[in-house]
Amino acid sequence: MFNYLKTTIIAKIVMAITGLIIVAFLFGHSAGNLQYLLGQDVYNNYAALLQWNKEVLWIIRGTLIISVVLHIISAVYLRLYNNAAKPVKYQVKKYVKAKVTSRTMMWTGLLILAGITYHILHFTAGKIDFEGGYDSQEVFATGGYAVQASEMRFKNVEELQVNAYPVFEERHDVYNMVAKEFANPLVALSYIVFVALVMFHLNHAIQSAVHTIGIQGPKLTPCLQKLSVALSTLLFLMFIVLPVYCVLGLAGTCMGGGC
Repeated sequence: MFNYLKTTIIAKIVMAITGLIIVAFLFGHSAGNLQYLLGQDVYNNYAALLQWNKEVLWIIRGTLIISVVLHIISAVYLRLYNNAAKPVKYQVKKYVKAKVTSRTMMWTGLLILAGITYHILHFTAGKIDFEGGYDSQEVFATGGYAVQASEMRFKNVEELQVNAYPVFEERHDVYNMVAKEFANPLVALSYIVFVALVMFHLNHAIQSAVHTIGIQGPKLTPCLQKLSVALSTLLFLMFIVLPVYCVLGLAGTCMGGGC
C-alpha cells in the first residue's frame, strides 16, 4: 500500500490529492453546521439523517480516514527525506520567499491532528463532556412522517408534508447539546483557536496542493495564492459561526422555523 513512498513525486501528489479531499470534507462539514441557524428541528433532523444513512456516512468516513492516514504518512516521509538530503544544518537561516505558514506546516499539522482527536472524542464519541451531554428527543409519527409536538399545529397532511422528514423513533437533541457545550466560553474559545490553526495551515496547503497537481504558472500562481487565503478565511468564518452564536446566547432563536 505504501510502495508509492519510493518516489517523492508520487508521495507529493498523494499528499496533495488527500489534502484537497480533506478540504472538500471541511467545507461540506461546515456547510452542514450552518443548518444550526435554521433551528432545533432542522439541525436535529440533519444529525439524524447522517446516522440514518449509515452506508453513505461510512463511505465518507472511510474516505476521510484513508485520506488523513495517507496525508500524514506522506508528509512525515517527505519531511524525513528532506532532512536526510540536508544532514548538515545551516548555521544561518535566511528565508527569502518562504512564509511562516509554509515553514510551520509540520507543526500546525501535528496540532491539528491533536485538535481533531479532541473534537471527535468531544462531539462525535461523547467521551469528553463538559456540560452534561444530551438527551433523546421524542417524536410523534403521523401519516408516515415524524413530527415534533410543536409541529402538531398543522391542519392537514398536505401542509404537514412540506415540513416533514423520515420517521425516526428517536432523535438525539444535538442542537441543545451543542448549545450547552459552546455556552462554555473555554470550549468555544478552544474550538475557535483550533479552527484558526486549520486556517493557518490551509493558507499555504491549498495553493501548494494545487501547484503539486500541475496547476501553476507565472500569472496563475499569484491568483492561486489569493484564492488559498480566501478559501481558508471563508472556512474559518463558516466554522466559528456555531461557537460564537452559542456563546452569545443566541441558540434557540427562531431564524427559519422549527425552533
